[in-house]
Amino acid sequence: MRTVEGVVLDAEQGQPLVGSTIRLKGTAQGTTTDEQGRFALTVPRDCPPLEVSYLGFETQEVVPGPSGRVLIHMKPRASELEEIIVTAVGIAANKRNLAYAIDNLKVSAVAPTNEPNLVNALTAQVAGLWVNSASGSPGASAGIFIRGQRSVNGSNKPLFVLDGMPLDNSTFGNSSQGVDVSNRLIDLNPHDIESISILKGAAATALYGIRAANGAIVLSSRKGEPGRPRVRFYSAYGLARPNKLPPRQTTYAQGKYVDGEARYMGPETSVSSSYGPPLRALEFDGDPTYPYDPNGRLVPKGQGNGLPARRYDPYATFFVTGQSTDNFLSISGGSRWVDYYLSYGHFFEKGIEPRSTFRRHSLKSGFTLRPAEALTLHLHSNLLASGGYRLKRGSMFSGVPLGLFRNPNTFDIGNGKSGYAAANDPATYTLPDGKQRSYRGNGRYDNPFWSVNHNPFEDEVQRLVQSLKADYRLAPWLGLSLGAGFDSYRDDRRDAFDIHSGTHRDGQVNFWDIRSRHFNSDLLLSAEWKTHPDWMLKATLGHNYFASVFRV
Repeated sequence: MRTVEGVVLDAEQGQPLVGSTIRLKGTAQGTTTDEQGRFALTVPRDCPPLEVSYLGFETQEVVPGPSGRVLIHMKPRASELEEIIVTAVGIAANKRNLAYAIDNLKVSAVAPTNEPNLVNALTAQVAGLWVNSASGSPGASAGIFIRGQRSVNGSNKPLFVLDGMPLDNSTFGNSSQGVDVSNRLIDLNPHDIESISILKGAAATALYGIRAANGAIVLSSRKGEPGRPRVRFYSAYGLARPNKLPPRQTTYAQGKYVDGEARYMGPETSVSSSYGPPLRALEFDGDPTYPYDPNGRLVPKGQGNGLPARRYDPYATFFVTGQSTDNFLSISGGSRWVDYYLSYGHFFEKGIEPRSTFRRHSLKSGFTLRPAEALTLHLHSNLLASGGYRLKRGSMFSGVPLGLFRNPNTFDIGNGKSGYAAANDPATYTLPDGKQRSYRGNGRYDNPFWSVNHNPFEDEVQRLVQSLKADYRLAPWLGLSLGAGFDSYRDDRRDAFDIHSGTHRDGQVNFWDIRSRHFNSDLLLSAEWKTHPDWMLKATLGHNYFASVFRV
């Protein structure tokens, strides 16, 4: 065996191709390149050729020499070079003529994922693009990075642009405790997007300034076309179940060692550990007044009524089947003077945890007006509303995970019921005196069903994204473009902990009123001269104004 090392570069731009696939021909053995385009692969002495592939580039076969070092220059596919894409402020350009790395996606590559969050829909679509979802909760946020992270303290997120208007994709309030709040791009309906251009490299930053220091993702909305009205309807229904959960021990009861002996200690003792005796050594005493189990207390075998101790599964008791519905309707068409596009979408999701929900309404209109031969107007409006009922999570006493994962197998969190039936019955999580019923008595780690009902977090977002652009042809070789738009939203949140909750024993209620407003305008003067049959000169002079207000 020997090791082959090498570097994979773009043949035209000389940049490293992150995530290129290197594979031994005819086998499944292979690797990928790192952020510098480097790779190392252990191969047989008489190894077959290496197959090198990268999205948008021609696949190459390379035979390593005796030195074991290779330098590979990848050539873009001809079809990719001729591709017309949208770059800064809605300018269309031929990919062949660009001096920076860019990938273009059609909505057909994204829509089949059925992801409500457009960021999640980009997973595994483009090489060098990393998407990290916060959780599987309804409406959970997702982070996105282009070619890795560049800063330890600063933002590493790319800029999102919709029809020339920079969008707010911030995530405010996420931490290791609390709830999974949404990143704001989730407000957009993916069905309204026609194409996505992903700009990479330092040269792309020049298009949008410091805001695009980590790259830019340019979204183009669907538009109407001249002709008869076209109606499009989409409907989807989905189911969800947890597919991977932390393993649990199923042998020992709640309790701890005392004087070298494993002793059972029930919820009334507030003991948190499960170092008690084996379940096979315990039985119920049948006391009907015992508030933590209808079968009574657990006692050593031979001291009760003979009913063996039961092994309770908190996973099966708590989790439910999640459901989602996605409905979308659009109508588009046009004539010589005007094109139009109108749509309405509704998405609703119930999570795998009782009561957890996320909803989104989207209403979009797009018009292209041609009042004169030299003048074209583009008007896009997005009216959006989203929000949900979110559950506490993370490392906090009142979060669902701590009370669920640490629950001993001798305590039934559902008190004989499961799922929605347990969540809807106060006797599941409340004692007769109104205090909490949990495996540590009155609750240090909240009963998950208590957390679902008594520690609510609700949010409601109302958002408007509007853009207007005018293109005027001053001369056959000279054009003027003026665009302006704003992105404004209000996010109302209510975060509560009931009395007797683990995190705030005396209760607490927080109200958040978050306001955000972005305004952007662009003025461009573009010229294009053909100075020679083989030469073309293009020049652009522009001005940009951007203002942002964020208030909590």
